[in-house]
Amino acid sequence: MRAPVRARSGRPAAHGLERWAGVIAVLVFLALWEILPRLGVVNEFFTSRPSLLAVAAVEVLASAQYWSDLALTMQEFAVGFGLAVVVAIPMGLLIGASPIARGIAMTPMMALYIAPSMILLPLLILWLGVGLASKIAVVFIASYFPIVINLLAGMDEIDGRLVRVGHVFGASRLQLFSTIHLPATMPHLLVGLRLAVGRGLLSVIAAEIFVSSAGIGYRIQMFGNSLRIDRLLVYALTVSIIGYTMSRVIGLLEERWGARSVS
Repeated sequence: MRAPVRARSGRPAAHGLERWAGVIAVLVFLALWEILPRLGVVNEFFTSRPSLLAVAAVEVLASAQYWSDLALTMQEFAVGFGLAVVVAIPMGLLIGASPIARGIAMTPMMALYIAPSMILLPLLILWLGVGLASKIAVVFIASYFPIVINLLAGMDEIDGRLVRVGHVFGASRLQLFSTIHLPATMPHLLVGLRLAVGRGLLSVIAAEIFVSSAGIGYRIQMFGNSLRIDRLLVYALTVSIIGYTMSRVIGLLEERWGARSVS
């Protein structure tokens, strides 16, 4: 009886140690980052320091330009990502439910999924110009394929007996999608959304670096060219925080869905 009790009580302790280990690793990294440039071990001009980064963060966050750049980037990302979700979910379910559609669409989809979306940027600029539309299109392409590919993977794991039972009881195609296909593929859909967030966010930043006169990506390029490493890192940290937050939210939804499925 004692061994199982120790095993159960050890899990929270191990989780707590893992969390503290992460905190300690970050603190050690920040301490070395601050100390080594002061000692001249690394060149402060190219690496900055946490104390300088904090000062730059206060200045940047107090400027209206920062919030304007952030709003523009998030607008481009939100529209492109939202369109990808709205289009990819029904398309993934439709393609997954039709062997003929899957056979036709799978090869070009995999080719476009593997290829970086940025290689299409010059073509998109020719078609849509250098304004919002080209950046939104890049985000859409980068976000669309992870969602569809993961939905198709989820469709492959649906128990065929459930679909046959639905047909026996006269369920329509829409009812099959809403009661069998979508719930069964929800874990794969959430994984696809988490991947799409990362790809879409990186794509909009890269697009702004190449063709934009505003936005977070443009400022990162501008501060990099002028060697303002402290301000560059503030904008880069902004991207990291946004991406981590959105991925974490989707991860929590995955955990809740998994707990709901188990219960």
